[in-house]
Amino acid sequence: MQSCKTMIAITLILAGLLSACSVARTPETRRMADESEDLEAGRMLCRTLDQAGSTIDYDTLMQIYETIGRSPRPVASLDRVLERLIYKRNPNPRIDQMILIFSAKIIGERTTPIANAQDLFVAILQQESRLNEWVIAFVADGITTYPFDLVGGDALVDFMESQLAKVKSKDRSDEEYFGYHFLPPPKSPFIRDYIDGIAERHLRQQERHRYYLLIVNQMDEAAIESAMRIIEQSGLPGSGADCPLLLECLVRWKLGPEGH
Repeated sequence: MQSCKTMIAITLILAGLLSACSVARTPETRRMADESEDLEAGRMLCRTLDQAGSTIDYDTLMQIYETIGRSPRPVASLDRVLERLIYKRNPNPRIDQMILIFSAKIIGERTTPIANAQDLFVAILQQESRLNEWVIAFVADGITTYPFDLVGGDALVDFMESQLAKVKSKDRSDEEYFGYHFLPPPKSPFIRDYIDGIAERHLRQQERHRYYLLIVNQMDEAAIESAMRIIEQSGLPGSGADCPLLLECLVRWKLGPEGH
């Protein structure tokens, strides 16, 4: 299955990242940028996070990540922005994990130091109910690519390895798989209600996977919904065959048998 292949790839990447983390770091050689910090970006991000309440949606998460990445100057109070971001939640487990992943990516991609960077990594790793190999792989990458010394970096890597061991020891056979990717969840109430309304977990997971397979193959959400409605009303185009699983039939219609 695609999920198994993804898990194997992540495990292999993670093994390399953990090995890289054990290499001694060179002393910090960069200094803070001479230009003043971007105060307005920092204020705007803090306002956005404060207004979001305890949750954050996909679009807001990506907006925050892109705003920080596009800023030509260091974002003021970035440590406070990240402290707020890490503790935001999303009811979709994949988006919930992406909050932690993008927090780690923001730290690792900086070209100027972030105050309390190590504490921020620790805060991410303390979110035990939200951790899996996918999240920890990006934390490892963030630690490896952060271009400045982390005080107590060895202890941080030890903590990360202990959290990874906990993740690997858990029986996750009863957990629903939502995918390891950064694509947006469907906005269409019709598509969401259809997927969420499938009672059997493995069928629900398969149909969710097929939705994203269509997205990756350049079929937009509006076209997917329109085609699903046609199949629901008239059966599989060309044969009129009954389609209890709408997205299975849609993949067969648009991508052919090899689409599976």
